[in-house]
Amino acid sequence: VGIIILILVVTGLYFTNQQSQKMQEIKMAQEKAAMEKKAMEQKKKDEIMKKKDVTVEMIALNSSGQTGKTTLSDIDGKTKVVVEIISGAENIAQPSHIHIGSCIAPGSILYPLNAVQNGYAETILDVSLETIYSKLPLLVMAHKSKDEAKIFVSCGDLSNDK
Repeated sequence: VGIIILILVVTGLYFTNQQSQKMQEIKMAQEKAAMEKKAMEQKKKDEIMKKKDVTVEMIALNSSGQTGKTTLSDIDGKTKVVVEIISGAENIAQPSHIHIGSCIAPGSILYPLNAVQNGYAETILDVSLETIYSKLPLLVMAHKSKDEAKIFVSCGDLSNDK
């Protein structure tokens, strides 16, 4: 009887030890995966920050024909935003902003930009390019006019792929 009890105890300890080792291996694998994911995210962020300029293609919306580009440039911790729209409305100030969301699903305004006038606007934001990119998904949007601000004429999505 004592030998049987001893065998049961040793067997129980063996299986408990095996299970503990497996749990430890799983935990280590999860930690490693989390560290690798964080490293990949940091690498993408570092690649974006190495670029001093990020260019976003602006697509025409609502049959406006207003395409172009927006360039975001890192300037000593601030961001210079230049919006250039081909076929921009002449002598009409077209409000522009950086919005939360995407061109497909635009959200609220995050950063107001100077209005596009004759196809061009330049704004210096008192925020770093890194900070802007930490808030993705974002988009740059130009509106038809102050009076028709609900009509979007040109849009470009900011993404980690830029």
